[in-house]
Amino acid sequence: PNMEAFRGLQLHSHDYRSSDKFKDESVLVVGAGPSGMDLALEISKHATRVVMSHHTKEPFKTIFPANLTQKPDVQELTATGARFADGSEEPFTVILYCTGYRYSFPFLGPSCGITVQDNYVQPLYKHCVNINQPSMAFIGLPYYVCAGQMFDLQARFCLRYYSGQLDLPGAEAMHEDTRLRMEQRWNRGFRTRQAHMMGPAQGEYYEDLQRTAGLPDGIKPVMTKLHNESSQRFNDDLFGFRRDVFRIVDDENFEEVVEVGEDREM
Repeated sequence: PNMEAFRGLQLHSHDYRSSDKFKDESVLVVGAGPSGMDLALEISKHATRVVMSHHTKEPFKTIFPANLTQKPDVQELTATGARFADGSEEPFTVILYCTGYRYSFPFLGPSCGITVQDNYVQPLYKHCVNINQPSMAFIGLPYYVCAGQMFDLQARFCLRYYSGQLDLPGAEAMHEDTRLRMEQRWNRGFRTRQAHMMGPAQGEYYEDLQRTAGLPDGIKPVMTKLHNESSQRFNDDLFGFRRDVFRIVDDENFEEVVEVGEDREM
C-alpha cells in the first residue's frame, strides 16, 4: 500500500541484473520465496543492510549474514521507508519486490471464457483444459513442480483426448470435478492466489493426470520426493544446498551421496 509515496528506487525481481548495483544501499526485499531469499542473500554482499519482509509461518533454519534481517508484512510505505505489521518503521533507499508473477492472457478474447481472479485461472479441468472451450489447453500453469516432466505429462494427458483415444467428460462433470478438488485445496489451507501451487501436493496431481487419462507412464514418485527434498534443503541451508548430490535408487527411493574429503562445486 502507498507505493507512490516512496521516493527511493522500486523494482521487481524481473528487472534484477546484478547485486553490485546495490552497493551501500539500504534494501527492502518483499517476499521470501526462492527468488526473494536468493536475491536478499546476494544483495547483502554489497548493501549496507537488507531487510526481507514476508509472512512465512515456519522460521528459516538458515543463519543469515549479520546485515540481513527479517520483518513481517509491509503495512504501508512512507516517503523514506516502510512501516511493518509489527508496528516498527525503517528507512530504505531501494525496494525490491520478489512477489512472484501474475497470470495474464491479453491475447485471449472474451469468447474463450477464461478469467483470472487473484491469480486463479478459471475454469480449467485438471489445471489445463479450458472447460468453456475444451479444444484449448494451458500447459505449465502449476508451479513448485518438476517443471519439464510436468509439461510432458500435461501434454500427453491432453493429447489422449485431442487424438480421439478418449472423450473428455461433459462440461458439467468437469466443473464438478474441479469444484471438488479445489474445495479440498481450500480446506488444506491454500489461498485463492495459490490455486495452481503444487509443492508437496504435486505427486497427487501427477497421479490424477495419469490415472484419469489411462497413461502407461507418469512421473516416478522418486522425482517428486527429490523435488520436495531439494525445496526443503533450500529453506534449511541456503548456503549449502547447491552442493547436495543425490543418487536415484529406484522408482520410489533416492539416497544422498556424501563425498568425503572432496569439495563440490556450487
